Amino acid sequence: MPRADAPAPAAASAPREKGRRVLLVDKPGATQTYFWLGNVGASRTDPERTAQAVVNTVFGGRFTSMLNTELRVKSGLTYGARSAFARFAQPGAFGITSFTATESTVAALDLALATLDRLHREGLDTATLDSAKTYLLGQFPPTIETNGALAARLADLMLHGLGPEDVDEFAARVAAVDGNSARAAINGAFPDSSDLAMVLIGDAARIRSDVRKYGPVTEMRITDPRFAPR
Repeated sequence: MPRADAPAPAAASAPREKGRRVLLVDKPGATQTYFWLGNVGASRTDPERTAQAVVNTVFGGRFTSMLNTELRVKSGLTYGARSAFARFAQPGAFGITSFTATESTVAALDLALATLDRLHREGLDTATLDSAKTYLLGQFPPTIETNGALAARLADLMLHGLGPEDVDEFAARVAAVDGNSARAAINGAFPDSSDLAMVLIGDAARIRSDVRKYGPVTEMRITDPRFAPR
C-alpha cells in the first residue's frame, strides 16, 4: 500500500456543551431505560490526567464508587452505574452510564445528577483519596503484564507522543495527588450537572413527558435506518 502524500489532518477540539439537551431514542415496549449523561472531558495527554483518574475512581470507576453506591447499593435502582473518560488526541467524552426500570427513569436520573452535584460541592476527603490511589496502583500492573498489553501501551505512547515516563512515573504521579489537585480536576474535567448532553434509550411513550424537565428533547426511533437524530 503506498504511503499517504500528506499527514492526516489534525482533529479539532469539540466545544463543551452549555446547558442541557436530551436525545430520546424510542424503543417501544422497552422495560428499561439506558442512559448516558456527559460532556467533553479531557485528552490522553492532559497534564491533570492522573488526578482525574483518581477522582473518577471515587466517583464512578469502581464498585464502591459514589455512583454505584447511590444507584445500586443504597437505592436498588440499577445493577450498575459508572463513569469514564474517553481519551484521544483531543478531549473525548466524559460520561455517566447506567440503566433502570422504565418506571424509575426519573428517580435514577435525578440521583445520578445529585451525585455529580455532591462531587462538586463536597470534593474528596483525604481518606477517600488515599483509598482511590491505592486502588489505582493495584490495578495498574495487570495493564502491562502481557506481551499484548505491552504492545498496546507502546503503540499508545507512540500515537500520542508520550515517553516512557508515562508508565515509569505513574506511581509517583498517583502519590502526588492531593486535595488541591483533586479539586482542580473536579472543576476542570467533571461537568456541572447543568451542562450535559443526555442520551436515553427506552419506551418514549412512557417517559417522554417526564424527561422534558431536563432540557430540550430530540426524538428518534431505534429502527431509524441512519440511526441519527432528526
